[in-house]
Amino acid sequence: MEIFELFNKHKDIEDLIKITAIENAINGIAFADLNAKLFYVNNAFINFFGYESKDQVIGESALNFWVNPEDAKKVIEVISINNCWSGTLIGRKKNGESFDILLNANLLKDNNGKPICMQAVFIDISSQKKIEKELLEKNAFLSNIIDNIPLMIFIKEAKNLKFVKCNKSGEKLLNYKEADLLGKNDYDFFPKEQADFFTGIDKEVLTKKKHFIIEEEPINTPNGVKFLHTQKIPLYNDKGEPIYLLGISEDITARKKAEEKIKEQENFLIKLMEGIPIPIFYKDIEGRYQLFNKAFEDFFGKKKEELIGKNVFDINPPELAKIYHAKDVELFEKPGTQIYESKVKDAQGQIHDVIFHKATILNSDGQPSGLIGAIMDITEKNKMTQELNAAYQQLLANEQQLKATNQQLLANEQQLKAKNQHLTAAEQQLKALNEILKNNLKKIELAKESAEMEIYEWDIKTNELSPGTYIKKIYALDLKTFDDFINIVFPEDKQKVLDTLKNAIETKKAFNKLDFRIVMPNGNIRWIRSSGALIFDDNNNLIKIIKTSLDITDQKLLQEQLIHSEKLSAVGQLTAGVAHEFNNLLTIIYNTALLMELEENKPLPNLIKIIYDTVKRGADIVSNMMAFAKPSAPKRELTKIENIIDKVLKLQEQQLFLENIEIEKRYNNTNDVLIDTGQFQQVFLNIIINARHAIIPKEKGKIIISTETRDNNVLIKISDNGIGIAPENIDKIFNPFFTTKGAYSQDDLGIKGSGLGLSVTQTIIQNHNGAISVESKKDAGSTFIITLPLPEKEFEKKIIESSKKTISEKNGNKKLKVLIVDDEQFILNSMTRILKLHNCEVYSALTGAEALNLAQKTKLDVIFLDMLLPQMTGEKILKEIKKIDYQVPIVFISGQIGLELEKINALGAYAFIQKPFYIEDVTKILTQISENK
Repeated sequence: MEIFELFNKHKDIEDLIKITAIENAINGIAFADLNAKLFYVNNAFINFFGYESKDQVIGESALNFWVNPEDAKKVIEVISINNCWSGTLIGRKKNGESFDILLNANLLKDNNGKPICMQAVFIDISSQKKIEKELLEKNAFLSNIIDNIPLMIFIKEAKNLKFVKCNKSGEKLLNYKEADLLGKNDYDFFPKEQADFFTGIDKEVLTKKKHFIIEEEPINTPNGVKFLHTQKIPLYNDKGEPIYLLGISEDITARKKAEEKIKEQENFLIKLMEGIPIPIFYKDIEGRYQLFNKAFEDFFGKKKEELIGKNVFDINPPELAKIYHAKDVELFEKPGTQIYESKVKDAQGQIHDVIFHKATILNSDGQPSGLIGAIMDITEKNKMTQELNAAYQQLLANEQQLKATNQQLLANEQQLKAKNQHLTAAEQQLKALNEILKNNLKKIELAKESAEMEIYEWDIKTNELSPGTYIKKIYALDLKTFDDFINIVFPEDKQKVLDTLKNAIETKKAFNKLDFRIVMPNGNIRWIRSSGALIFDDNNNLIKIIKTSLDITDQKLLQEQLIHSEKLSAVGQLTAGVAHEFNNLLTIIYNTALLMELEENKPLPNLIKIIYDTVKRGADIVSNMMAFAKPSAPKRELTKIENIIDKVLKLQEQQLFLENIEIEKRYNNTNDVLIDTGQFQQVFLNIIINARHAIIPKEKGKIIISTETRDNNVLIKISDNGIGIAPENIDKIFNPFFTTKGAYSQDDLGIKGSGLGLSVTQTIIQNHNGAISVESKKDAGSTFIITLPLPEKEFEKKIIESSKKTISEKNGNKKLKVLIVDDEQFILNSMTRILKLHNCEVYSALTGAEALNLAQKTKLDVIFLDMLLPQMTGEKILKEIKKIDYQVPIVFISGQIGLELEKINALGAYAFIQKPFYIEDVTKILTQISENK
């Protein structure tokens, strides 16, 4: 009878299976028909595959219980041919888990040899596989650890001392592969004398069963002699007998050489210190002298034995020791360097003026462990300075005497014409004056150096310079030719200097007050004011230009500070008006939004336009305020003077309204001027504020502003009908710190002034080669008149032509690849759409991580980056992007107020745009980047 019929039709078969233990076997057993459908499984099979009952399995295809059914098909094919199959497969449980199975399958046949079904036995070998895998992983882990230990590790058999293991560090040190070492001993690689030494130690370690350390042993390798620090350790079996020798060697060659180098350097430094002629010393953290040079011993007249371990109170007078000790304590509390002037008493009891140079020495934990110092004697220098001051005062006295003498000489010349009898006496007097003049020439040269002035002669034919000694002495500049001079001029100022000299040569006229910058050898920038006189030969040919150069760096810095100080004062006066204006804007926006909510029939576009116009108006106020308030480096550009005046009037609009002041504009379409727009905003703000203050006592007034182009100049007049300027004050109003308002006057209006406004205004205008004057009458108002020169036509033409080029034209009609990073999705969407209309290929990112990913994948032309982002700041993103592409321009965009532009520039940002901004701000930057590509 067929088996499947036995299982399906006869209950006594189940009893037979139970009797034969099939049902309760620990291994899974299953029977399937020739179509691979299961018709019997035992309990172990059900448990293996995670089913609850046989009913869930009977009738299912045997192929459904494997991770890869194709493998099961191949097994069935083999069984049909070979009648059996044995091997491992990966089973799949009901919950989807996989497990390893050892499968033994057979094809069962009837008495006639006809196949009737398939029978399979399943053995779960997952645990065995897991153990084998863990064992392999542990062996690999241990082997990996040994191979990656930076010390050489080797193992030898105890019987014959042949190598059985050597790690990667050992291979690198010996310059042999592990395969070359295995089965060989020391005699195969080292000279006999060295091999005997190594082998002797190995045998001693194994015989005496002890841990042996060789502090330093030289060995010969293919890479030369190496010095090793070696430990040798016996490894035992379970009987306590050594079966292996473990060796651990550290390559100390570099350390040994470094120690020798350090010793050489220490000897060198000691000899160097001994050769330095100024006293040098070292103190520990307790302030005790531990090291000093010969000059220190000689200065204090004490030997080394008398100084070591002593402190400042032991070798100095108490009043000086207290000063030194306090300075030492201060230096230990605030580690760094310390330079200060003091006095020191030498071995002979003389007091010296000195400069102490001291610095803390830090230990490995970064804490002060002592200090090193040097003493520079400046007694003679101070004495010379006093003598120089005295000589300078004498020079001033001699100059006064010379002026008086010159006056007397003129009188004598008149007297000479009338009285010939006095001729001899006058000649003698003139000779005496000449002697005085000769004596004073040296003092004049000394005064020239004191005034930081230099005089050059530039030979036009040879191009050589014959300078004095000031620049070479103070700035370490040796200028021999005109090319040497022009090479140190700041790049942005070179053209101005060359144009001035070219104009002087062509017109044969002297030049005066040419201000420019030079770059010092240490990279510092200095401001120079130069004037020049022309020397001609008998044929009226120019042969030389004599130039005077005066260092005006301190003056320039003071001017910039005064301008910025006065600007901040003006900003304070604008605050109230701006606050009032913004409250009005917020009211408009709120009411419009309320209308959009309440009035359903109101046309939405009209209300949106009101909000748009109001926001634009607020942005203009912030933009104008920030443009005026923020400090910026002077930058001249072509602009219309009327545009600047309008911006200032916009800032003053609310105050003018509240003070009942009318503005009348009489603009006459002037030519563009080349000026610093930020500085001229300050100019017009100062004048208009003064006009307001002059009108306030009258309670109502008018300011008239007119512009016109006249005789290659732009003429600006600002008139008011205020109280005017008193005649006695007309000549004083441009003087620094002169004011008729505030703490310096007794006015009744409570208006205060710094006295710097008009002084700063005049300085700015004069720096632009312009002029300012005033006309005024008491109680009849004042008129300020400003003239500014027009730029050269050729320069203006180049700027206009450059501005006409589009972004696409300047980039060769190629699309700029632009990345926008902002956490506001609306800003990303709107900027993307707008920039695509300007022929840009636009990418966008909401987070820093997205931005960095795009920067790695795409070569970008410019990145617009919000400064405040979640998770990663704009500053951090900029630093990471610069690591990917150092040259890509990054433009910061932010709604923050009062950002320091110097800090933004120091981070390496290309530019900064204040939110809210207009597309013109963006396209202007894209145009600049296109020009520079």
